[in-house]
Amino acid sequence: MKTLIGRLVLPGICVLLGWGVYAFGGIGEGDELRCGDRVMRTTDTCEHVTNGATRTNDYDQEKAESERLSNLVKNAGLGIMGLAGLSMLYVLVSSGVQAARKKTPAQLQ
Repeated sequence: MKTLIGRLVLPGICVLLGWGVYAFGGIGEGDELRCGDRVMRTTDTCEHVTNGATRTNDYDQEKAESERLSNLVKNAGLGIMGLAGLSMLYVLVSSGVQAARKKTPAQLQ
């Protein structure tokens, strides 16, 4: 039993980590859309400089990009939780199989 709990600790931590990543993805969702440290209005534009290249987004483009990034982070959190859940299921099933193999034939009847 002690080893089973030990084998479930890391997947349990990963489930919590995944939940945290999922929750973090929803932080940017709100009524205010920001460009840097200023709140954007529907008539504003936002400039992004990447590797010396500048691109300008209007309000709708910036909102779509923000939602896309938020969804990406949420999906990453769900993926982490899903994989951790599968690993917990594997640990539980493999422990059950090992326990069944340790029983003698007289105990199985």
